[in-house]
Amino acid sequence: MPQDCHRLECPYLICYSNGNPKKKGLVFVKPIATQLCVEYSQEITWTGKKTVEYRHNLELFEDKVTIRQKSYPLKNVFDMSFRQATKKIGFLYLHTSNGVVSLYVESKPTLLLDSFRKLKMTKPE
Repeated sequence: MPQDCHRLECPYLICYSNGNPKKKGLVFVKPIATQLCVEYSQEITWTGKKTVEYRHNLELFEDKVTIRQKSYPLKNVFDMSFRQATKKIGFLYLHTSNGVVSLYVESKPTLLLDSFRKLKMTKPE
């Protein structure tokens, strides 16, 4: 279990109480599929400008999709799509009720897209 999973916003944990608010338990929930995403940011320093690369996982669970610390309930995610932009980078689009979230990916998210579509077929909302 990751070291910082005691925090409530960690997507791997579900906190529950068995009728007794003093007894709380934690359950480790494994994602159905994950996809490595890349985020680029430009930082300006005294010596010049540099591009910083951040990597994080998009994770698909039975009831939600998480990106970094942001979580989207599965009922609010309508579709996921992918478009290859260059040989190295593609765009993964997450179509939600709040708009489209676009992410950079370095590999085709075939497993993620297939898992998402199977999950939406079995749990239509």
